[in-house]
Amino acid sequence: MDRLSESDPEEEYVDISDDNSIEIIPKIENDDDTQICIEEPIIVENSYVLYPIVGKEADGKFESKRRYREFIALRENLKCQWQGCYIPQIPPKVYIGNLWKNVIDQRKKLLESFLQKLIKIHHLYHSELVQCFLKSSQEIPKTPYKCSYFQLSQIYENSFPDYSNFIANQEHILMLENEKIYFTSHLKDLQLFKYNCYGTAWSFDQYNERLQIMYQGLKGVSKIYAKDKDIKTNIKVLEKNPYSILEDWASSAILDIEALIEAITCIDAFKAELIKIEENREEEKKTLYELERGNLGIFQMLTMKPKEYYIEGSKLQLNRIDKEASSLQKIINISIGQLLNYEIPKTKEGRENFESASQACLNLSVDNLTALLQQKTRIKKCFN
Repeated sequence: MDRLSESDPEEEYVDISDDNSIEIIPKIENDDDTQICIEEPIIVENSYVLYPIVGKEADGKFESKRRYREFIALRENLKCQWQGCYIPQIPPKVYIGNLWKNVIDQRKKLLESFLQKLIKIHHLYHSELVQCFLKSSQEIPKTPYKCSYFQLSQIYENSFPDYSNFIANQEHILMLENEKIYFTSHLKDLQLFKYNCYGTAWSFDQYNERLQIMYQGLKGVSKIYAKDKDIKTNIKVLEKNPYSILEDWASSAILDIEALIEAITCIDAFKAELIKIEENREEEKKTLYELERGNLGIFQMLTMKPKEYYIEGSKLQLNRIDKEASSLQKIINISIGQLLNYEIPKTKEGRENFESASQACLNLSVDNLTALLQQKTRIKKCFN
């Protein structure tokens, strides 16, 4: 694997390191060479499953073992630190069958897909949280640290310089609302497609199992009707299920769309919060106006403090509200710009993955048909 390009010390972005400070982390140009996978899951004491993570980057190899609940904790923390941004989704919880092989196998595939998407998103992969998750056994906080809007706006400006001056107007907001409607509608189509793929894959497995039983029976019957013939059959004719490929693709695509809808919904919550902040600002302006006119409230008069004291306090509060509103508006602008110009188009251009999965399904179906024809040829030779 080729080494990543050397980092430029002048290029930096901001990340949260603890409750009270913001850490500046050197920005690396390119993560294309980073590789990651999940090896065979380990069932521990018949109680829970460990997923061994193995990766390789320019600085060398790394590994860790994590439980599913730790993946959940990681994503919850990322959601708090990168609100309004696309965060790859993980498979949902199951309440029965956590130790069943099919559940573990499916979860492994989707958790691996989550990690592979994560390492392609620079600001997430190089965050302290993700680096800790991938390269140590340190516990991920169960209660995410929530940044102030001012902290978030600083982080976003440094992490998304291309959108730091982007201003979302009403047209952009309407576009985002339409995208949410679009993805919500198509999510139902994908979920139905996945359900049909699951049913077809299950039927294929049942057919393959009975086919193996039939060929096993054929070998037994041949001892009666073809005593001098050695019926050579491949008992396990069809090695792989082609329809599970499409099921896996649909599962991953569903998680992608759910993550986008989640990000858009978060921006909706930000907009609602901004309206409340602006209402508070108007109320504080009225309060300041009354104070400057000398109209003190009963409580203020009882404290016997001069009106200048309350005027100064009201001005400070108004400044805090202005700073909060400005920071939140900056977050909204950058989030909308990043989603509309990058994340949403990237998801819609996922046609290549769909074409690849469809082609793989068709190729495997042809291979299975070829295997059956070869089986026919082997049997026919025994009677010639």
